[in-house]
Amino acid sequence: MVESKKDIGIRLICELEEVFKELPDKEFDDGVFERVDSLLLSILNPDNVHKHSNIQDFLLTNKNRSQLLAYIRHAITQNYSFRGYGENGKKIFVSPNHTQWYDDGVMFLEGEELFAGYIGLYINGEVRYALSNRDSRVGEIFEKDDLKFISIDEANTLSRELEKKRIKNLSSLEMPIYELEKMLKDHEKSESKYQEWIEKYPWILGLQYKTIQPHPIFDNENIPDFNGIRTHDDYRDIIEIKQPFLNLFRQDGGYTSEFNDSWNQVERYLLYVKENKDYLDRNKGLKFENPSCILIIGYDLSSSQREALRKKEKMNSAIKIYTYNDLIAYGKYTVDILKQMKLNPNV
Repeated sequence: MVESKKDIGIRLICELEEVFKELPDKEFDDGVFERVDSLLLSILNPDNVHKHSNIQDFLLTNKNRSQLLAYIRHAITQNYSFRGYGENGKKIFVSPNHTQWYDDGVMFLEGEELFAGYIGLYINGEVRYALSNRDSRVGEIFEKDDLKFISIDEANTLSRELEKKRIKNLSSLEMPIYELEKMLKDHEKSESKYQEWIEKYPWILGLQYKTIQPHPIFDNENIPDFNGIRTHDDYRDIIEIKQPFLNLFRQDGGYTSEFNDSWNQVERYLLYVKENKDYLDRNKGLKFENPSCILIIGYDLSSSQREALRKKEKMNSAIKIYTYNDLIAYGKYTVDILKQMKLNPNV
């Protein structure tokens, strides 16, 4: 008896079930993912929508195929987002994440809804949560360097540090974001105003620095805006801040002299530190080991301009460019994470 195509398909699915049951986890790699993607396209190809008068007609013509895909999605959503409870006893869901950057850890989603919420990372027996380093926009893809993962202990450390600065409740954390947004709205061009803001709210740069020191003097020609003393090893990084409204790009898309001067300035700082590390330690009490530099510059840039800055960063891995949009996004996300964790700065 000749098998129908339907019977062949069902038989192959049954065989696939048995293969997947026995296949080691490490062999579920990109090769398998690509074939699964092709399998879904064979059921229903969205590129064919344009062949129909409207989307509804496309779905009607492919009613059973569409239903099968919807059933697969329903089965995955209902069965593979696992119910748990947060530290405060609140019900949460922990779901798989399609992005996995760490060979020795697993990234997941955690929130009050299925397959939604914050990005988490379980690594070395510890749960960490992601903070965004970048101002992300619709359609942009996150890369590994765009996220920073912090532990609950680190978040509690931040809370204690904020309490020392007399920030008594989580709503107070929104004040620096409001102040920065107001300066930007008022088109404030004074670089010193933004330096004062950073000095007043150093936590906005994240948990990697336990303190920020203004205007460390390397020599008469090399005086950066700030040194950040790293939390994990007490060595220093360099932080240079420019007013946000500098013109960074020419009409042809190239970098302006203003941007190049800023970039060359921080490269000069890094080179000086590298060549004079022992002198700075012995005579100035400034300890450096593999320092990085944060250059804060630019505001409301286009997607192509933002991408150009990312490419520039790759020319010197020790330099990270933060726009003022990045600072706002990072600050808001940090406050949101602290609120979700139900942390109390007074504890």
